[in-house]
Amino acid sequence: MAFLNVVLVYWNPPFPKARWDGVLDVRKQAAECVQKSDSMVPKSEDCLFIKIFTSSLPKKSKNLPVMVWIYGGAFFAGASDFNLHAPDYLLDEDVIIASFHYRTGIFGFLSTGDQVAPGNAGLKDQLLALKWIKDNINNFGGDPERITIFGQSAGAASVGYLLQNEQAKGLFSRAILQSGSPLCQWALSRVAKQTTTDVAKKLKVGRDSSARMVKEMKTLPANELQEKWSSELIWKIVTKLPLRGLPLGPVIEPKHSGAVITDNSYDLLKKGKFHHVPILMGHTTLEISADAEQIPGVLKLILLIFDLQPSKLVPVSLNMKQLIKSSLLGRKIKDHYFNSKSTVKNLTEAMEVSTYV
Repeated sequence: MAFLNVVLVYWNPPFPKARWDGVLDVRKQAAECVQKSDSMVPKSEDCLFIKIFTSSLPKKSKNLPVMVWIYGGAFFAGASDFNLHAPDYLLDEDVIIASFHYRTGIFGFLSTGDQVAPGNAGLKDQLLALKWIKDNINNFGGDPERITIFGQSAGAASVGYLLQNEQAKGLFSRAILQSGSPLCQWALSRVAKQTTTDVAKKLKVGRDSSARMVKEMKTLPANELQEKWSSELIWKIVTKLPLRGLPLGPVIEPKHSGAVITDNSYDLLKKGKFHHVPILMGHTTLEISADAEQIPGVLKLILLIFDLQPSKLVPVSLNMKQLIKSSLLGRKIKDHYFNSKSTVKNLTEAMEVSTYV
């Protein structure tokens, strides 16, 4: 495992500290970024660790190809977890595996819609981690010219955003997207600014300007920020529905030097503005079943809304303004996937359908 020594300030891009010397004990799990989680691994704001796994010591003769894993978690949770994302099977294939933590939720994707807190701090963590891997992986026996980035769900969407990020040019040579892309409805937040304001209201901080709001939020402890954000998240997922964009997640930033998303993914693809490297895309069957014990309550509420308001199933990108037309299309979508049955009574089918959204 390697440690990327990074300075973190709420919602600011990460930047490296001075070099350090010493020995790092990597027998224990590195601290995860602050989030609501059942994991027993400690949570910390000092969380930007890179893990590197290899089955052999570096050789002078030939460096091995590298695979860099980006975890999912709907951009509000997740970690590079030994138990959930063990590298064992991949290491049998003579590759080096790297993974890293990045900020999620309110710490990684809060946005005021302006340059005070433009957003996408979590994606900027990923970019810095990739730069470090590119510059240092040869010291671990890896080939910096053969780096494949791969991810699942929000991790796959992250891979897609890296493919469209000019700052990531040359940092990888291949990409794999599993059950996600920037084109998914949930992969771009359209309400991040409003969510930020709503959380600020719960925290009782000033909201007359972005500068004051962010300045006062920065004085609060991480656990208080997380608590208020968690309650707002549950409310917004049920009332606004994740198919129409997550409450907090990647956003189109105002143009500035450090921006990682400045245009719509559809438009970038049409213009050919992406890194032309080999890309493999697919889906992870029944991926949501891994969290089946935790989601039935919220999922049932969401499915009930789909039963009562099928128009909510219609993708936002279709831009359907007329309720009658969107309701008719919503019923067709529902009938196709659920055979005209109630969605709320078919949790198994709902979890299978979620693989494709």
